[in-house]
Amino acid sequence: MPRLIQKTLTPLIEIKQIKGIDNVTKDDLRLPPGYVRSANNVDIDTELMARRRKGILRALLSGRAHSGWSDEDRLCFVVLDEDLIQVNPDWTTTTILQDVGSTKMSFVKVGDRVFFSNRQVVGYIKDSIAHGFPTNVRSLREIMVGGELLEYFNSRLYATQDGMILRSVAGNPFEMDLKRDFIMLDGPVTMMLGVNGPGGPSGMYVSGGGECAFLSNLDPSLAEATYKKVLNVPAIPGSAVKTSRMNIGMIRQVAGESVVFSTKIGIYMGFPGGYVKDLTSNRYAVKDIQEGSSIIRWENGYRQYIFMGQAPAEIAGNEGSGRLKPLTGEGKIL
Repeated sequence: MPRLIQKTLTPLIEIKQIKGIDNVTKDDLRLPPGYVRSANNVDIDTELMARRRKGILRALLSGRAHSGWSDEDRLCFVVLDEDLIQVNPDWTTTTILQDVGSTKMSFVKVGDRVFFSNRQVVGYIKDSIAHGFPTNVRSLREIMVGGELLEYFNSRLYATQDGMILRSVAGNPFEMDLKRDFIMLDGPVTMMLGVNGPGGPSGMYVSGGGECAFLSNLDPSLAEATYKKVLNVPAIPGSAVKTSRMNIGMIRQVAGESVVFSTKIGIYMGFPGGYVKDLTSNRYAVKDIQEGSSIIRWENGYRQYIFMGQAPAEIAGNEGSGRLKPLTGEGKIL
């Protein structure tokens, strides 16, 4: 019988390091060295090597769940089957408030209280008990309102309602002064997070009217704050998350609070003073994503920004449903 001789194939390309995903370059043959079209279920370590993600999928809750939030310690809340529940460290659950509806809920921690709002239902949680806002406010004050987004910054509670940002008086999250404590943006607000730290004045990153901006000089009047446009595109709803102490490209280390958010042209970091770092727009654009949720997690000694996005129904293929698409950006967040 003739002897079979195995032919050796010559590889066309060898990738020793992966810098990230490139979905901007149109020609596959012109991808820059180190970039790939897709990288599923992997993490990129500090040596730019792709490692298979650890862990398995584990079902913790049964039902229709959304609006999960955690303080990264012992507190965790989620809306499950239209009830606001607390997920305990042993994975048991405690019902906090029934029939809050299906609208997405926003949370923010203020001391030993966690404020929550989905615009229709507003209150705070303390010791696993839900409380409403007190109604006995001082003269010339109004009861603080809730909204689609909540933030606590420089001793004030902030809330968004459509294109308006409102806030409480300093030191009292339950009262507001309507003469000073509001500002109008053009269109729904999709991002509202405050940053403090060296490198520039403190302020808030906001997105409304089709753009992203940095608000500073917030006192004494929010209506007279300095508005600095930083991007000509809006932040994708649910993509913004705040973290502290960033390392950008191993060149500049910035201490203090920072904001990471996604747009249709890429992922960005925002720092005090309105300084914005473009992480991915030359290689990676966040395409076909309508809204989502984002977190910062520790992995292999550094932080990762993870944004889980939902495509519109017409792109997902089923009317009224969405396709979940995990997104990862280039660079480390320390």
